[in-house]
Amino acid sequence: MEEPMVQRFSRRIFLAWLGRLTAWSAALAWLPLSNAWAAVKRKLLPATTSREALAKMAPPLIDAGQIPSTPIEQFGVMGSDDEHLDMARWRLAIGGKVAKPLRLTYEELLARPAVARKLPLICPMVFANQGVWKGCAIWPLLQEAGVAADARELVATGADGVDDTQRRFSLDAVRAEKVYLCYAVNGQALPVKHGFPLRIVAEEEFGDQWLKYVFKLEVA
Repeated sequence: MEEPMVQRFSRRIFLAWLGRLTAWSAALAWLPLSNAWAAVKRKLLPATTSREALAKMAPPLIDAGQIPSTPIEQFGVMGSDDEHLDMARWRLAIGGKVAKPLRLTYEELLARPAVARKLPLICPMVFANQGVWKGCAIWPLLQEAGVAADARELVATGADGVDDTQRRFSLDAVRAEKVYLCYAVNGQALPVKHGFPLRIVAEEEFGDQWLKYVFKLEVA
């Protein structure tokens, strides 16, 4: 008998948090406890670091820039992976605490100045996908929409099977481009199973925060 959706969802959340706890424990093991400054510096990983080892590390503590990109066909996948959207009707909606809400087409986003960074997407203790994630910065879009002076948070919404899913990020992270929109990886358009047309890239977060199938951004 098929497992109820609620049970599958609950189990996924439990496993994600268990993986986070284990990865943080493993990642912090190398930090000198007597040196508080070491805790805020990223550990430069050698190019030979295996994907298995990378999956046990915490994103804010590492610099994985020397590690080669993972071939897309070897990428691990988590969450919903078969959302097929009507691109003729699809728009990225930007609203919330803004003066002028926006609705942008995919082509309009592609025409914006690009952001591209080599970063690992880490599903703790399960897999790590190293890639060059290309897309566009969110902060200029919010400025165009007239973001409110007292705004502090960005709420991103994406499709996830039957229900939509939300992730929250500080505007400080958005302004610093530690959180941005991705539409291509490793030189090709983002594959459907990895979130086409847009996914969030969150540099200092585990992969469960890298929301797929994004269609709405709200300032809070």
